[in-house]
Amino acid sequence: MFRRVILFTLCLGLVGEAVPSLAEDFATDGEVLVAIEGAESALSLRECAQMALSANEALSQQRERLAKVRAQAISARSEGLPRLEVQSSFSRSRDPSFVLDSSFSSGGEGDDFLTPLLQPLYDQHPGVSPPVAGGFSFLPKPEEVPAQTFWRGYADLFWELRPTRVFRAVRAAGSAIEQQESVLEDLEHRTLESVVQAYHGVLLAQERAEAMEREVLSRRQFLEVTRRRFQLELVAPLDTLQAAVSLANLGPELRRRRQELRRAAYGLNELLGRDPRTPLSVVTGFQLETEEVSPTFALRMAQGRADLRSEEGMIPILELQRGANSATRHPYLSVEGQWGYVARDLSTLTDKGHDFWRLGVTLHLPIFDGQVTKGLVRQNEADLRRQRHRLSEVRRAVKSEVLLAVEDRVIAQDDLSAARLNMERAQDAYRQMSLRYELGKADRLQVLDAQAERFTARSALIQARYDVVVATATLKRAMGVSPLTPLHEILGRQAGDFAHEEAN
Repeated sequence: MFRRVILFTLCLGLVGEAVPSLAEDFATDGEVLVAIEGAESALSLRECAQMALSANEALSQQRERLAKVRAQAISARSEGLPRLEVQSSFSRSRDPSFVLDSSFSSGGEGDDFLTPLLQPLYDQHPGVSPPVAGGFSFLPKPEEVPAQTFWRGYADLFWELRPTRVFRAVRAAGSAIEQQESVLEDLEHRTLESVVQAYHGVLLAQERAEAMEREVLSRRQFLEVTRRRFQLELVAPLDTLQAAVSLANLGPELRRRRQELRRAAYGLNELLGRDPRTPLSVVTGFQLETEEVSPTFALRMAQGRADLRSEEGMIPILELQRGANSATRHPYLSVEGQWGYVARDLSTLTDKGHDFWRLGVTLHLPIFDGQVTKGLVRQNEADLRRQRHRLSEVRRAVKSEVLLAVEDRVIAQDDLSAARLNMERAQDAYRQMSLRYELGKADRLQVLDAQAERFTARSALIQARYDVVVATATLKRAMGVSPLTPLHEILGRQAGDFAHEEAN
């Protein structure tokens, strides 16, 4: 009897150390968890989000695309502006073409044509006889035509006025900027959702590894109790062996859990734009938001989400592109002008009388362009019909995604409530079974089963907490808001907007 009292007192202390309270099974808010050793400071969720938004390559690509679209808007506006440039030229040429023309040169019908015109001159000067065929010409011989040099400096103006085309092109460029901004916003939300998943994935892996370490400690302490009972001849050698085997079986699982932690840390580092092996420590921040979100509210919120706006924004862009192509068949004006100087020698270029100018306005009436415009317009119309079909498909997909996100969050919250209750019961069952074992009213298998059930309950609770956080982030993104925005702010802000709309 004395021996049983000593053993009960000793083992009760060991079991008390092996059964931590429920609060100790999980990290508290603000606690630093080391995922990869060597980090100088711990990162919070918002710090990780900022790093991911600045380092994400996909986001950088979309930002550059936005810059390109804005540059295209400048090009669209430039179509309505005149082009002005200053030119200078030097030319030296020899051209005997007029001399070779029989209308002006000696010989041929030209002489017969010129003779009647010069006859009055011949009548006034009897000493001058009319030219005979091949005997006289007012132009030099072709081989005697000299080369000539000209210097020119002038400003050249050209302005093509297509108001309908320019107006539509500018509006299309503006719509393209808005559409690209929506694409960028949607990608930012999806990146933040990935950050939330990766960040809490590290916390999940850390807690799972710590839970396994606690279980190993508990099994080790149980082995020590069994060995002491064996020394007191209260159990058989087989009991000690099975307790040792139970402890050894947790070794591979513990190594897998630690590997999962490293893999989660690598994934978060990669998302932050860093080398996967960069030292990493994170600050815990499990903010479980319990506010309820109705499917009606979520669907109404999702009508303004960025990716849906992006698809809707393609409709006016395609319509304006069609209009811009169709406008090429409209009448338009072009203005051309030149002003400058011309001289035979560069030193006399700006002398008085050497300036010249030209101004012209042309009205263009397109009649037939080989059906180029017709083909382009038909392509735009086909793209427009295809985009309308795609928009209908995206709307259905968004509705399905939102409804599933609401349902997944409800299920995750229900699982969390059940996991909490099950963890409390498993904790109590293990504590009572340990005491019964020390009193000799339970065998080792019952204790091991209680340990396994408590470990399963703890793992389920860890997973359930993670599922609620991730499901909430996914629902926020599905509704078209940032996953980092508190849910109560979304509900309060949007409820006020709805009330304002109904009042109006």
